[in-house]
Amino acid sequence: MSWSLSCEFFFYLCLPFALPFVRRARPWLLWAVVVAVPLVILALWPGQALVPEEHRWWFTQVFPLVRSVEFWMGVAAAELMRRGRWRGPRLPLATVLFGLTWVAAAGWIRAELWAALLSAAYLLVITAAADADVRGLRSPWRSRPLVWLGEVSFAFYLVHVLVITTVLRLTGDWGVGLPGWWGPVAVLGFLLVNLGLAALLHRYVETPMMRLLGPRRAGRADSARRAVAAGAAGARRDATPGAPGVPGPRPGTTSTDDRPVYADTR
Repeated sequence: MSWSLSCEFFFYLCLPFALPFVRRARPWLLWAVVVAVPLVILALWPGQALVPEEHRWWFTQVFPLVRSVEFWMGVAAAELMRRGRWRGPRLPLATVLFGLTWVAAAGWIRAELWAALLSAAYLLVITAAADADVRGLRSPWRSRPLVWLGEVSFAFYLVHVLVITTVLRLTGDWGVGLPGWWGPVAVLGFLLVNLGLAALLHRYVETPMMRLLGPRRAGRADSARRAVAAGAAGARRDATPGAPGVPGPRPGTTSTDDRPVYADTR
């Protein structure tokens, strides 16, 4: 569990220094990052032969510099979306592609290829969901239960390993598993207990700390929502040639305006 936190800390540390370069990067360079990252991940598997065998798992799965390639792919995609330059499938198709990728990976694709394939699948569904939010389109990810699960997910991640290992060590089942129907019952029980603990941790630790450390957070969020709403309204207006104050398409073009449809929420 700590390996993931160390990677996230590394990402958060790097982003402020990289962001000025990301904001000035040409669209073609951002697209190159998006396309190149799955290929880099594929290359890491034969490349790990250069690393001593006892360190290979750490190199491919834990080393923050290696794991950051997926993070930078997301950063590049986010910047393309911010500029209105992202071109990807809408949420229904992205969700279907995501599900098919998971099924194919589980049944027919070698484990060495999973990280590259799933990074692309995750990127498609996340950007599609974000696009649906900005455009005000229907999205199941905005339902109240799923939003709540997203809010408590980090706390769930923090507690689940501790709870599972503690219980299994106390019962003497650590490393051997549970026989028969005890396995599914234990999975359901762990899920409910961890969700309850995560909800308490989020409510009484995370939320107060966010209020303490970010007193202007609500104001920034309100400003961002207003900017997104204004951008979405402008996009709908720009899509209607002949509307008051909106010119028709220029000769030889099909677009009434070259402005991005995504608001700058900085």
